[in-house]
Amino acid sequence: MNFTVIVSQMAWDQLLKHVIWYESEQVGLGDRFEAAVFEHLSLLERSPFAQRRYDQIRCVPIKGFPYMFHIGIDEEKKVVHVYALIHTARNPESNWGQDDWIVSEPDFYYAPQKVVAQ
Repeated sequence: MNFTVIVSQMAWDQLLKHVIWYESEQVGLGDRFEAAVFEHLSLLERSPFAQRRYDQIRCVPIKGFPYMFHIGIDEEKKVVHVYALIHTARNPESNWGQDDWIVSEPDFYYAPQKVVAQ
């Protein structure tokens, strides 16, 4: 059975920022990055059970790029929450700035979100 994927506003903002940066580095690279991200979001609908890294947070690497999704899964409701899109080679403090992540996990359930697929 498929899961519904819900992406936090923070993750959407991060995606847009990284797509713009990649496109500024090389024409078409931003599109490739965006396509890779959406491919992985689609895969999460069918198979969200990635490696658990932090308590209830699971990490899904983006193939071909140094990024990973940080996700949570509500198995009962069949929902995957995408909390953030993180660069894997950066200092965690630059990924999780004071304005981004210093909130508890349940706060993401009530933050602005977008449903990717149902």
